Amino acid sequence: MALWRHAVAALPHRLDVAYGADEEQRLDLFFPPQAAVAAPLPIFLDIHGGGWTHGYKEWMALAAPAITACPAIFVSLGYRLAPAAKHPAQLQDCLSAIAWLLRHAEEIGADPRRIHVGGHSAGAHLAALASLRTDLHAAFDLPPDVIRSCFCYSGLYDLRGAHGRAVIPGVSPVPMLVDAGAEADASPLLAVGKVDTAFHLSWGRQELAIFREQGRSFADALVAAGNRVTVETPDLDHFWTHLDHARGDSDWVRALHAQMR
Repeated sequence: MALWRHAVAALPHRLDVAYGADEEQRLDLFFPPQAAVAAPLPIFLDIHGGGWTHGYKEWMALAAPAITACPAIFVSLGYRLAPAAKHPAQLQDCLSAIAWLLRHAEEIGADPRRIHVGGHSAGAHLAALASLRTDLHAAFDLPPDVIRSCFCYSGLYDLRGAHGRAVIPGVSPVPMLVDAGAEADASPLLAVGKVDTAFHLSWGRQELAIFREQGRSFADALVAAGNRVTVETPDLDHFWTHLDHARGDSDWVRALHAQMR
């Protein structure tokens, strides 16, 4: 939250912008500080983690200074949380937020053809689903190629067998799932197909084995389907993979800048 306050003090911004009626359906937008930056700019939409049950969009703003320097517009997403909201509510919120950005692109100085998404942990899972479930895009007035790249970090991508047990110690997707039958529909690994989106997957070498194993399996499946995929494995743990994005010269930020340009 201290880093969020730093971003608010350092950058032009619009906070708590509603993209839906629920109080959790809100966006924070951060813009480059240079008044002379020519629009339209690419957008990076960052989705917070928290095991689908908690977390705040404000967590993501630590990366806003580094990412707006591209230059780009940085957007952090708030979404409805479990157990009050069940899958696919969180995915629907991500797609609704992208639809809002598409409709308001001219107003905020954005290029609607350069929307990029990403997320940490549970947010990585949602970013992957939003990118791969192109069968749902038309219902939100989104073209199938609306997401130019997807930067998933430290995510879980296969929830099969998760119902009734914790996927990792203390964290379970069960509150998000209606029943065991929802596991497959909520698993990005099972939604893999050939899409226009480029993927950059990262996980830390100091993370729990499940994150490393699922990251590799997801990357392999995307490649096998003919997608563009790059992989990064920094020597970090689950939380420092996110905190490291505050560094403008981190490999992850460099890769995102290159993709957005």
